[in-house]
Amino acid sequence: GRDLSTIESMKLTDSINSKLVLDDEKATYQLVPTEGHRGILVFKIQDGKLSSNVTNTDPAVLKHGGYGIARMHSPDMKLELCKPLDATPETIRSSKIINDFTTKTNKILNEDPVNLTRIKSGQKPANVLLLRDASNYVPILTTMKEKYGLNTACVVDLPVEKGIAKLINMDIFTSNGLENYERKAELSLSLFDRYDLVYVHIKGPDEAGHDGDAKLKTKIIESIDKTFFKKIEDNQYFKEISLIVSADHSTPCKMKSHSSDPVPILLSGLNCPKDNTTSFSEKEARIGGLGHMFGSNVLPNLIKLISNE
Repeated sequence: GRDLSTIESMKLTDSINSKLVLDDEKATYQLVPTEGHRGILVFKIQDGKLSSNVTNTDPAVLKHGGYGIARMHSPDMKLELCKPLDATPETIRSSKIINDFTTKTNKILNEDPVNLTRIKSGQKPANVLLLRDASNYVPILTTMKEKYGLNTACVVDLPVEKGIAKLINMDIFTSNGLENYERKAELSLSLFDRYDLVYVHIKGPDEAGHDGDAKLKTKIIESIDKTFFKKIEDNQYFKEISLIVSADHSTPCKMKSHSSDPVPILLSGLNCPKDNTTSFSEKEARIGGLGHMFGSNVLPNLIKLISNE
């Protein structure tokens, strides 16, 4: 069901925003489409505050300590009720508003012309909103400049990555296409003379993993090799660049969801230490010279290695 276009999403969102009225007369909402099937939902009330201490309605993601934790995929996953995680009036009220919104949204979407057209053409209808990881404040984070003393930029196209970049004060550039890997490489290369570190987000393999399509995932990885990395490698300044390649999580096709498996890290560059690994894979990474690291230690450790400190 990951084939919903941004235009379809905008039409469905307009339908919800124009038709849905919440039972709580003091509550309002704003649903904003972003990219593809993704969006942001904001609730407000006129007579107090709402709480973020509620469970997700997305059955694939468990909320734990304020963070989303992927659950094991199963074919019978169904929309869940939003439940309060404490007994305060604002938390109970928040969960009721969310459930009211979700139920009414489902009815509107089922009857919408966009979904009726999708069904006729053999596509799955976008008939429910999966809500996850509620928050009621903007976190204040240490910037990249403050933490590492580096001027940093990023090449990102999705709202979550753009939001994180804003919070840590990275300059944001977009390639205007999730699968435009060559453009991402060109843009990255153009930034190296102005920035010490450039982060590039590549989404493709993750979505194929969620769909359980191993052949497509293989093709996407091959495409990234032939376009993004080939463009970087062919650049005249390649030997002056240090590359860090990794992932924020694993998405095994067998599970169709994120897993807690460790991910491989590749460090390449003129000043980088060498080891005996010959390929970039989970199996080969087990014998690599970098050893095991927690996510929070990756960047500071690798920056030290690159700088020969």
